Amino acid sequence: MSMEVTERRLQWIHQSDRAILFIDLKDASAADSLLVLEGLPGVLASSAENSVLALADVSGSAYDPSVSARWKSAHLAFKPKVRAVAVYGFSGIVGVSLRGFLDMFRLMGMVRFGQELRLFSTRDDALAWLTKV
Repeated sequence: MSMEVTERRLQWIHQSDRAILFIDLKDASAADSLLVLEGLPGVLASSAENSVLALADVSGSAYDPSVSARWKSAHLAFKPKVRAVAVYGFSGIVGVSLRGFLDMFRLMGMVRFGQELRLFSTRDDALAWLTKV
């Protein structure tokens, strides 16, 4: 079961001659989200440093502290391999809050963080940015 979730929700897609890791968390339960995050090591194992472009859809996902904590540890573990991440699907207060945090990091001079992770309203906008990174 866990392999099915991982294979369905972690896929390489191609856009403008670029390979992009699509992390599909749309309507994912906390349990499925954790399985996807556990599958990242296998997917990223053969990737070179600073080479991975990732697109994450979090539409309809509910906030869960365990998933949030796992995202933080996954980010730290795979930061050397990831070049850029575009996330879309945040709505309401969560989206506003996250955009505020990103702006704050940029103002504090943590530009690298802001360059690695961007939040978008739509998939098309997110893909357009990733193809230019």
